[in-house]
Amino acid sequence: MRFLLILLCWTILTTCQASAANRIDGTLVEAGTQQPIAGATVSAFLLITSVSGAPSVRTASTDVNGAFVIDDLAIGSYMVQVVAEGYVARSYGRDLIGRDCPAPYNTGTCFLGGGAALIQFDTTATALTIPMETSGAGRVRGRLLSSTPGGLNGAEVRFRLGPSENSLAVTDTFDVDHVPPGEYVIFGCADGKVCRDPNGVETDVFGSSVPLATVTVEPGQISDLPDIILQPEARIGITVQPPAGWVHSGPPLIGLWREGSATTIHLAAAWSAVQTGLRAGVYKLLVSVPDDPLWLAHWFGGPECTSGPCGPELGLPLVLESGDDLTGLTTDINARQTISGRVTSASTGSAIAGVTVSASIPMIFISGLLNLSQSLTDADGRYTLFGVGPETYFLQASASGNQLWITEQWPEIRCAETDRPYCGQPGQQRIPLILDQNIADIDFTLELGGRISGTVEDPQLPAQCAPNSYLRVYPASLPVPSESVNHFCYSGDTWASGNLPAGNYWAAAGARTSTYMPLFQAFQGIECQGGLHLCNFTLATPITVMPGAITPGIDFEFDTQEFISGSGFE
Repeated sequence: MRFLLILLCWTILTTCQASAANRIDGTLVEAGTQQPIAGATVSAFLLITSVSGAPSVRTASTDVNGAFVIDDLAIGSYMVQVVAEGYVARSYGRDLIGRDCPAPYNTGTCFLGGGAALIQFDTTATALTIPMETSGAGRVRGRLLSSTPGGLNGAEVRFRLGPSENSLAVTDTFDVDHVPPGEYVIFGCADGKVCRDPNGVETDVFGSSVPLATVTVEPGQISDLPDIILQPEARIGITVQPPAGWVHSGPPLIGLWREGSATTIHLAAAWSAVQTGLRAGVYKLLVSVPDDPLWLAHWFGGPECTSGPCGPELGLPLVLESGDDLTGLTTDINARQTISGRVTSASTGSAIAGVTVSASIPMIFISGLLNLSQSLTDADGRYTLFGVGPETYFLQASASGNQLWITEQWPEIRCAETDRPYCGQPGQQRIPLILDQNIADIDFTLELGGRISGTVEDPQLPAQCAPNSYLRVYPASLPVPSESVNHFCYSGDTWASGNLPAGNYWAAAGARTSTYMPLFQAFQGIECQGGLHLCNFTLATPITVMPGAITPGIDFEFDTQEFISGSGFE
């Protein structure tokens, strides 16, 4: 084992920033014997400078005493590197430790350690001595050859040590010096070829069938490798054709599975993908849209995954031999099944654009519905719901934005807009749709409704919607308003209802402060003692909602009430 001890000492001689004469000097010795090493190359690479036109690198060789001098250095930041035959190349700097240049070290710089490994010259004269050690290096030699005529293009030899891997571009013969000692996996690669180690074991994106051979590199030793003969690669690729009406936010994911592999590797999130450098074997391709139940995953050549496991056993085996090219495969990705129809006005029969039609199913273990598919109607009022399969669905058409159309559940159940996923009025039952094929002509006819709006004034109210801070709207036809048509959360000092069928309504507002003091009031200042459900609406004038109109001026002003009895808020 040989070691180097490098003593670097630099003195900064400053006249002015434009002509600073900076200098690095030192002595290179063998750490074990303290004998000088002659003929080593010491380089100072300029990384950052304030002087225009400064040389990017200055070099010097050690003399018979191991001494070197690099002078006339511009102001700036430098990386210093020492290369001696038979020793590991090292970079040095402010971190005082130094970094071994990895195998294979070729030519140029070895910028390891990041910005910390810098020597900074400025206008302040300094002197600093840094002891450095480095181990003796080994040498690796060999050849890369092609099994077919024509030679190699893009050939490189790769050195893998632990998790790190570095490569060196070669033609055919390689001779790598300055290799740090260690147990290396060494293999060759080239354009259009499968990577292979000296024992003939091939490796690709799936790894190798058996472990690659290791090569032990020792200081002062030369490792001559057997010829590495590279075989032609196999290639596979696929293009995915999207269905009409594709509404997903991005392209599908394309995956590749190899027989004997425990995982499916991700090729691309794209409409097409090609994988090169494959060794011979049996492969299967997967096309999927993850986290989106609207679109069916499927293995190429196999059935779509509608339910249950979706493993590679469903895919068509694609047998690839050395040199095979299967990059012309095509497939499509399908919405599971579709529901389509048209939305029109109940009064005029004209098409309604921009209405949201949705299909939902009940959520398991949770109260509510899971929205599985939705679609906006086009200029002709038509919609198509993709991604539905054999299930029981609830269909609903609801207005968007400032539209005043009344929400309708299929078939012809009209209800006021709410903050819940599906409307529903007391006594009305949601109608399920049993779907086992594509279904068309599920039409909706919407009626125009109106809205109620106003203000809520009280400085103690929260600035944003909070639990139990809401307004309720009751049909005036109800003898006792135990059930509200809907409730609306308000923010700040304004509020507005959703779309309501034409008719007469009562309105009440309620809030509960952070101190749990209840606030409640019916429209026109009528107080509700004990809770909103106890408001005496017979003393209030009903609010009239007209089709296509917004009724303003439904204002509330609260007084804080002590919570004495009653159930409070519903």
